Formats: sequence, structure tokens, C-alpha cells
Amino acid sequence: DNITLSKEFTVNSVNKSLKKLRTASKPMTFGTIYGMYAAKAGKTLNITKEEGQIVIDFIKREFPDVIKMVEHASMMARNKGYLILNTRTNSRAWFPNIIKLLRGEIDEKVHYKILNKELSEARNIRIQGTQADMIKECTVVLQQWIDDNSYTDEITILSWVHDEII
Repeated sequence: DNITLSKEFTVNSVNKSLKKLRTASKPMTFGTIYGMYAAKAGKTLNITKEEGQIVIDFIKREFPDVIKMVEHASMMARNKGYLILNTRTNSRAWFPNIIKLLRGEIDEKVHYKILNKELSEARNIRIQGTQADMIKECTVVLQQWIDDNSYTDEITILSWVHDEII
């Protein structure tokens, strides 16, 4: 059986590792999650806008809970001007131009590009920002464990990079 995403992308169920699909998979998946439109998808994949929409629709069907989560984050940012990233630490991500819009200080029609950029960031930040908060908490817990178990001469946290503690 074949799954046809568009003229460019047909995945054979026996051999799902078509190089072109694999290469495009990550940017298309994250692009869709963060609000990519059909025209951008088409341009990215060198296909038509209509085919780009087919790919976006497919990804949205495959990851409905993720799409719902990021759309909710965008809506909350639009309504409040911030998002709570971590309920334990109450850390927040602020969106200054959305706050200006909510206060009536800027016009949405004039500043739609910067507002859309912040709404896109709100879609992303729940994933990226929450991960950053978690690695910070892990670092504190790990350091406490090192101290509590008298490993301070043997183990030292040097740094962290993305999701790795060194």
C-alpha cells in the first residue's frame, strides 16, 4: 500500500525511508506545528500550494493533540500577553507587542507582522521554553543529589547544552 501526501511524496508502506520525505519531514512537521501556511510549505518542498496544504493537513491529522496544544498556547498569549511555562516555578513568557495591543497602544492592522511573529513564538515556546525550564530544574536536582551524596570531589556539572547536562 502507498500513502500519497502529494505528487511529490508517496510513501510505500514497505519502504518508508524515501530520502526526500525524510529530509523534508522535520522542517515540515515543526513548521506545521508552529503555524506554517500552505504557500510556505509548497515553496519549502518545491511543490504547489495545494500540495503543501495536503502535507499540512496530513501532519495535523497525525499529531492532533500537539496541534491543539500549540493553538491553545497561541490563543492564551493573544488573550493575556503571556504564557505560564511551568506551574511549579510560575515562569512566564511575555509578549510585549501583544501586551501593547491589549492596552490599545498599537493597531493590529498596522502591526500584524510583529503580532503574528509573537503568536508564532507562543506556539513554539510551550515546547522549547518548557524544555528549558525542565533542564534547569534537573540541573538543580542533580546538583542537590551530588551534594547530598558527597560526590562534590568526583562529579561537577560543567554546563548544559539544549537537553544534555555535561
